[in-house]
Amino acid sequence: TIKESSGLIFLLDSTKREQHDYFSLFIKNFNKLKNTFHTGRGFQEVPIPVAICVTKMDKDDNFVNNPEKFDIDDYTRKLIGETAFRMLITNLKFYKFFGVSGVGWNKKDGKRNYFLNEQGIMSPVGEPQPVHVIEPVEWLLKNSLTK
Repeated sequence: TIKESSGLIFLLDSTKREQHDYFSLFIKNFNKLKNTFHTGRGFQEVPIPVAICVTKMDKDDNFVNNPEKFDIDDYTRKLIGETAFRMLITNLKFYKFFGVSGVGWNKKDGKRNYFLNEQGIMSPVGEPQPVHVIEPVEWLLKNSLTK
């Protein structure tokens, strides 16, 4: 069960900015998670580490050009809105935000590793080379072992 988990990964789609249904579902699922850890004696933060991953960041030029200096916390705040962002940071005891790619980009020349088809869907060019996808897992492993 989730209560016995050592950590969780939340995936937030960076391309869903204007889709009310998506964020309604996100908030509904987050409330279910929060209620799983409710003791009946008032407020309790979710006690396990949660990696919050904003996906498909290879669509953002600022992230692709300098991912180490990119402010993913601020980006997430703008993506999901102040209310949802506050809900996350006040209900999670251990958390960290991560920007992760979809199909990635060529690490040698920095060029995108995808094209957008007629529907605006990312399609890989050659082999996908996802970037920054292992960092959330490493962070969870490190933080679940130190709990």
